[in-house]
Amino acid sequence: MANFIMNENGVPTEDPINIGADQSFTFYGSTAGFTVNIAAGGVAMGLDAGVAEINLNGLASTDVTMKQNGTTLLILDGEGNTIVSVAGGTGKTTIINFDNGTTFLEVGTNAEGNQGLDIGGTSLPSDGTSLAGNDIPTPGAPISLETALEQQAAGTLASPYYISSGTTYDAGSVSVADAGATYGDVETVLAGAANSAKLSIDSLFVWSIEDTGTNIAAAIDEPTVTGAKGVTLSAAATVEQATAITALENFEGTYKLADTGANILAAETTVLEGAESFALTDPAGTVFSVTPDEQTTLEQATNASDYKIGVAGGDFDLTTGMDWVGPSAPADPDAYNQVSLSSADNDTINGVSSFVSTEKTLNADDQIDGGAGDDTLNVELKGSFDGFSEEGFLKNVETVKLTNAGGSGINFAAKGVEGVTNYIVDGSVNLSDIGTLGSNVSYTDVASGTLTIGYATDVTKGTNDTQDIQVSNVGTVESTGVAEQAVTINADGIENLNINAMGDNVVALGKDSAKSVVVDGGSSLKMTDVGTGLTSFDGTNMSGPLDIDFSEATGVKTVNGGSGDDTFRAKQGDFAADVTINGQGGDDTLVFDGSIGTVQFQMSGVESVQFGGTGNAKSTFSAKTTTGLQQVVMQDGTNLEVDVATLGATGMELNLQKDAGGKVSLDNAGTTTLNVTGGTSETETVATTNVTLTKSASVDMTVDQYSGFEGDLKANEAQAVTVSAAGDTKFTGDSVFTKAQSLTVDAAGTFDASAAEFGAMANLTLAGLGGSAKLGDIGKESLGYGIGASVSGLSEGVVIGSIKTGDDQDVTLNLNGAQGDVLVGMDTAAAQPTPDPADSVITGKAVTVNAAGALGTVDIVKYLGNPGVQANQSVRTDAIDAETVTFTGSELFANSVGAKVTKAATMTGGNEDDVFVMTSAAAEDSTVTISLTGGLGNDLFLGGDDATDPAGKTKITITDFNQGDQTNQSLATKVVNYTNAETEGTPQGADEAAAFLVSAGVSGATASNIELVDAEVNGNSIDAILYNGNTYFALNDGSGTTGTDDNSFDNGDTLVTLTGVSLTADQIEGDGANIPAFFGYVDPDPVAAA
Repeated sequence: MANFIMNENGVPTEDPINIGADQSFTFYGSTAGFTVNIAAGGVAMGLDAGVAEINLNGLASTDVTMKQNGTTLLILDGEGNTIVSVAGGTGKTTIINFDNGTTFLEVGTNAEGNQGLDIGGTSLPSDGTSLAGNDIPTPGAPISLETALEQQAAGTLASPYYISSGTTYDAGSVSVADAGATYGDVETVLAGAANSAKLSIDSLFVWSIEDTGTNIAAAIDEPTVTGAKGVTLSAAATVEQATAITALENFEGTYKLADTGANILAAETTVLEGAESFALTDPAGTVFSVTPDEQTTLEQATNASDYKIGVAGGDFDLTTGMDWVGPSAPADPDAYNQVSLSSADNDTINGVSSFVSTEKTLNADDQIDGGAGDDTLNVELKGSFDGFSEEGFLKNVETVKLTNAGGSGINFAAKGVEGVTNYIVDGSVNLSDIGTLGSNVSYTDVASGTLTIGYATDVTKGTNDTQDIQVSNVGTVESTGVAEQAVTINADGIENLNINAMGDNVVALGKDSAKSVVVDGGSSLKMTDVGTGLTSFDGTNMSGPLDIDFSEATGVKTVNGGSGDDTFRAKQGDFAADVTINGQGGDDTLVFDGSIGTVQFQMSGVESVQFGGTGNAKSTFSAKTTTGLQQVVMQDGTNLEVDVATLGATGMELNLQKDAGGKVSLDNAGTTTLNVTGGTSETETVATTNVTLTKSASVDMTVDQYSGFEGDLKANEAQAVTVSAAGDTKFTGDSVFTKAQSLTVDAAGTFDASAAEFGAMANLTLAGLGGSAKLGDIGKESLGYGIGASVSGLSEGVVIGSIKTGDDQDVTLNLNGAQGDVLVGMDTAAAQPTPDPADSVITGKAVTVNAAGALGTVDIVKYLGNPGVQANQSVRTDAIDAETVTFTGSELFANSVGAKVTKAATMTGGNEDDVFVMTSAAAEDSTVTISLTGGLGNDLFLGGDDATDPAGKTKITITDFNQGDQTNQSLATKVVNYTNAETEGTPQGADEAAAFLVSAGVSGATASNIELVDAEVNGNSIDAILYNGNTYFALNDGSGTTGTDDNSFDNGDTLVTLTGVSLTADQIEGDGANIPAFFGYVDPDPVAAA
């Protein structure tokens, strides 16, 4: 027994544990998590559950037997001796590696319904049963759920696959939406696993929810929430949300509340007391007249100072006559219709303004003094109120609530009003005659129209006047079937406007006096007009999204966004040349309408710049003094010419929306991500923007489904280009990728880059579910490296103009996964272009084409004619020009290839009618060998030299010349001079013919064991030689010294061998099929197989 170093608890201290060929060891301590390497002849007993990996070196799975002993696995050698015993553990996986593959051990439920062992995803049926070597599955190591999800997202998840039941994927804290998306992906991955029946999402996938109360409450009963390990609120919740969420068994952590005062006071004690803190969401300045206990509660709000919280005082209804309300009685009570005494607490006075005398209770002569406390006057405006008379007044009433109950054109004049600090306006009401500055004006629920805040004479004669305004659901937000409507707010004479926003708001500033606008709040605010006088906009304290249109302003100097996702809109001249723009938090956007000339802003925190509208002048946006810019967008319909410059060494995203046009240039030196988006199934779109990326190191392009791209794309510095095209994509005439060495295309639509230059290409990958791809010339003959290209999918077909590299470099073309037709060559419907193309379409040293699994035709031709028409075989002649060529064609579809080689070629066809046109360019004193295998189908084999007086020697072997096949017989001159007299048993010329074969390397040929065939095709000559079951055609140029035909295989000679075929004279003469003269000297008549 070997000695191993163990700690005091019996746990090995060395990892991996190496057990030699003559060693055996029994473990009594924990080996969980260790790797154990066992050499042939070694023994390891008592391995603990969860040992990570066991490597059985020198053994194949077929050499052993696996036996179940309870939940322990015994591995027996060929003689039945136990060489490994390892315990299985619930939720634990052990990988077992043999020389011939990998399996894994897990604990599962067997056929008897009892806990047992799983081997490679297969359950042993019962305790004590065994798996013989040939029955042991070796599916490879199981992958974790997390790895499977990553591979699924990348499209690399193999099939079949096994998920490890012992590795839990913890997604961490995620939003409800992300948890839902991941949960669905997990369900899909687990369902697709080969061992899906043994997998449980509850044990393999854990996550925690951290999200807003709105999102959690909306999914409170869904598995993404109820099944989470923990639920945490990321922001303050309403009382209703918190009540539901804190009742969850998996809720954890603290929470905050944010709700109206009424809801806070109505909350359950446990919910309120359990909150870390709470804030009120009522409009700032709201008066709360409550009980002492309720006052104590509300004053605990974090923003209590924004409100007037007090004990409720009197509640007085005014009458149709003259009323008195005051802390003491008037001198002449009988002069009043009603006398009411106000209190030191928060009093409430209620009145109605109406054109109907019997309804009107707020009268010009009323005298109202709220006295102490925070008092409120509620006015129901059925008609306008024109202010108090000289006798009437309103004072010491801090809040005036105005409710429009009379429709449009309602006014409230504040003549005779003193001490109001807060006007709360519900509906469209115009204020006038406000006597002092400092009153906050709150507007609530105004869908459209104009709101005016008017002041008494000389109140706003200063140059730095300030007005606070609160808006809550003012204006109409655009939604499905509902048009956007902005409510115009006029505050004439106000230079500083402070706006607090609650709810969703769309407003416009109707006067041009505001120089400064400051906004805050937690909701959304869209301003469609800021007036012409604005110089400063500050949304620093705004947490909701802002959408501000500066298009009527001139020379804005400062713009600050908030923490939400803000949008700033402008046209040329709206911003000062030295404007400072700070987007602050969130994802912020600057949108330009029309040409902007040349600008360079001091800008930070704005992630996206968008260009829209039309214009003739070029727009140049210098990013020299800009930080944080991540995205440039060309909007739908734009025709602008845009240059975004001095971006630096950074990545950048360029988005083309819908039918964007025009031109755009970026000079960032990092990766540019180009997205084409916006199309729908109802309305498909095509972006035609010409894109220039002057310095981008790489380009990642995505074209969404129902969207398309048709324009120039220039990226001269890009080393790699990736295109994912769900929509149709076309690179037009000026597209250039001078330095791109890698092009990866995944096309579900049509991808056409036939007009683009890819002269530096080294790696080309074309793929896609459905779709097609068309490229022009790939590489060039001066390249100093090889080219590798592959095609998979693309059932609509692939066209590549040419693939060329240097004479000493290789080309590899893998078409094994192609699902449509593949053409390398000129794509033309014409039978024959004029003039014929002279250049080869694939050049290199060694050219390898593998198309065995291709589910379409394969054509490597100079131009695409009809492969079944032999009217001009020059379409194929020299299509490939290389030292060596290895071509494996489609097994199920037709192949049509031409090649010229200087050393060797091996060409293999498939089950359909293949065409191979082979040219030998043998150097002097060298031999070119060409092997042709047509497979099934009626194949055409044409072969010859590259000149009428070629330099070297050529051997062409057709390995399977079958019935229906044809070839040129290549016997233009005689093999022999007929100098011998015919002798008994030896036909005239037999000695010379046998000598020629032997000279060509056909050993054993003699005059007595060969047969000469004269088909009278070439006059009085030998047309073929039969020997050893083969047919030989010979072209002998007579370059030797013995005469016209020297009868030896030397420079200029070609030998064609039909393996396993002995043709007759009739078969050689053929049936008159029209195969034209080939290379100018080959006999035109075909040789047809029997």
